[in-house]
Amino acid sequence: TTTKFTGAFINSLTFVGIITGMTYAVYFLAKHDFNKCIWGYMGLIGLGSYAVLGQAIALSLIQRAGLDLDLVSYAVLVWNFTIIGVLTTFFWPAPTRLKQGYLIFLSAVTAYWFTTLSTWTTWLL
Repeated sequence: TTTKFTGAFINSLTFVGIITGMTYAVYFLAKHDFNKCIWGYMGLIGLGSYAVLGQAIALSLIQRAGLDLDLVSYAVLVWNFTIIGVLTTFFWPAPTRLKQGYLIFLSAVTAYWFTTLSTWTTWLL
């Protein structure tokens, strides 16, 4: 239990430290009127979230469903979903339902990845 607690404590400190650091970075950028940097940062975070986290979940769903999909088709599908998601969420005007759908998907993906944390880390957070 001591080893689990120590690992969970380090994980929690790392998590809180990264969130705190990113919050201060965005505050600094906003204070000094670096709006383009903030938009670029948000775009990169969205790109990473849609591409990396979303494709991992999509791949597991495709495998569970037993669908046959080649690598090129899968890569094009993930690329299109990611780019359209980032552009409609942050940069382009889009229909409200489409934007809400992407934001709900992003929330669900984030919530799913938080469930992969260990129980000890979750309780310490």
